[in-house]
Amino acid sequence: MVLFYVFLPVAENEVVRWHLGAIACNLNKRGSRLNKPIYEPGETVNFRVIVLDSDLKPPKYVTNVTVSINGPIDSTVREWDAALLTIGVFEASFQISSSPVLGKYEIVVDSDGDRLVSKMFEVKEYVLSGVDVDVHPSRIPLEDHQAVDLTVVAKNVFGKPVRGTINLTLFEEMSNMKVNSICEVNGTAQLTMLFNRPFYIFEDFKEIALNFTFVEQYTNRKQIKSIPITVFKHMYRAKMIKKSLEFHPGQPFKATIKIEFHDGSPATNVKCIVQVEGTEENEFERVSDNNGEILLQLTPSESEDVITLTVLVDGQEILEEEISKAKFKTKSFLEISLKSSAQVNMPIRLNINCDKSVKFFMYYVMAKGNIIDQGYVSVTRRTSANIYVQYSASMVPKATVFVVTVAGDRMVYDTMDILFEEQVNNIHVDIQQKQVQPGGHVNLNVRGRQGSYVALAAYDKRLREYGSIHDLTWKDVEMLYEHFYSIEEDEFDIFAVTACP
Repeated sequence: MVLFYVFLPVAENEVVRWHLGAIACNLNKRGSRLNKPIYEPGETVNFRVIVLDSDLKPPKYVTNVTVSINGPIDSTVREWDAALLTIGVFEASFQISSSPVLGKYEIVVDSDGDRLVSKMFEVKEYVLSGVDVDVHPSRIPLEDHQAVDLTVVAKNVFGKPVRGTINLTLFEEMSNMKVNSICEVNGTAQLTMLFNRPFYIFEDFKEIALNFTFVEQYTNRKQIKSIPITVFKHMYRAKMIKKSLEFHPGQPFKATIKIEFHDGSPATNVKCIVQVEGTEENEFERVSDNNGEILLQLTPSESEDVITLTVLVDGQEILEEEISKAKFKTKSFLEISLKSSAQVNMPIRLNINCDKSVKFFMYYVMAKGNIIDQGYVSVTRRTSANIYVQYSASMVPKATVFVVTVAGDRMVYDTMDILFEEQVNNIHVDIQQKQVQPGGHVNLNVRGRQGSYVALAAYDKRLREYGSIHDLTWKDVEMLYEHFYSIEEDEFDIFAVTACP
């Protein structure tokens, strides 16, 4: 366990926000983290360069990188020729002069002459606003509303309500619509901006622009922003999650229809009409369950090449999907099901089912571009079997199981992705107190493996209006991971795949 005592050199009534995060990159990528996106003359730029391999661990054979800071006029203002990595991390700071060239600067990371990653920051005569104004739709805007209901929230850095006046302009160029509104705000306010001409949506959604200017009552400080507002044609959206990409005539085809609100939350108890062309049952009614899901099992006709599925709610179409017939004919099918959720350090139980009696099942477990486990299960004229796959740290965060057998004179197979919600870094952080006085300390208890590198970052609360443009998040890690282990499929050979670096 490591105990951190962090001193807060802040003035009275100033607030900082603590952020805890982790980032990992493969050998072809680097990550960089800044303590904020905008700096004033004379301030110090603190940054980290984080380098990890494809296993999300510090690389063994990369010990240093070249880091340079380039100014607005393409000049290098600071350079580290051989920045030594400590457990995959290089930390440094850069002092901005009192009279610098204003504009955008770039931190560039190179290795062996190749640019790996870069991140921008800006230097300007600038003071972060002490007022945070948020404007968002009070409800999901729909075409039927012909209006947008808005909620305005104005707070200072302490979270206290702020008085002021907000001037809003809503416009959409194609329809030549422009609506203005002025509203007095006392911390919060709600208003409805009615469209001044008919507004029609011919696709699933359409974006309109909202510009607003907020003027604080006592200081006349202004905050000007422009944000997009998305107006949807329907209340719900739907997507199909297919067990397999193609169907085999005469064999069951399983899929799940997921009904959601536009904020991503599940839409429960929604009555839907499902229309299907190319199956024995042409139209039926279903109601979404507590997860917003509708489970389907279709039986495709022998003569059909394509199944067309349409989902309607209150007569409005929210989904149309086509499923093609498999290029390879087979009279048998194989299905993998997960009998228990995947957990770190626990074996994984899989159930294998085939519609015909078989003599064996072969399975392969693949993760991070490698086969990490394989096995052969002999059965005596049975249609099912249980397979126990031993856990390996290489499976985290995702592994793929491939099972194959021979049914009659045909080879049949199925695949399943196994996802782990847990991570294997074994790090836990506790903050002993949520509030401290100016000049006080924040006590953090960090528990993890011996020798782990722990990096902390504290951000001024006012930086939240910039999102995470200066920092790295777990979403960045997921995107890099998916990019590194993406698969290129060969349309002529379904078993030939290539991992893309």
